Amino acid sequence: MPTPNSSVVHILRQMGLDLLRESRYNKNYRDSRSNFDEVTLMQFNESLQLLMDETETTPRQLAKALRISLVMLRNYTRGTDEPDIELLKRMAAYFHVSTDYLVGYEGE
Repeated sequence: MPTPNSSVVHILRQMGLDLLRESRYNKNYRDSRSNFDEVTLMQFNESLQLLMDETETTPRQLAKALRISLVMLRNYTRGTDEPDIELLKRMAAYFHVSTDYLVGYEGE
């Protein structure tokens, strides 16, 4: 059964940037991740925190602008959860950066 935005998910997985939690779509998801996935997630939460610090954006301001809860935002900044692709695009637009920048991808 195809998942929502399955072509986007496929492309991100090919790039090694699996930002969507597979558990949302796959009941057989194992919570173990490859080292690359952990590094990508760490880079994302660090990028998000850095942007918030540089722009002096409070968690409350960002959560309100993105229409998400403070708990959800806290999980992203702590690295315990990952945003879906639509939220990732809204974050990039809010901070005027690319989604590649947010996830720490530096293509050649």
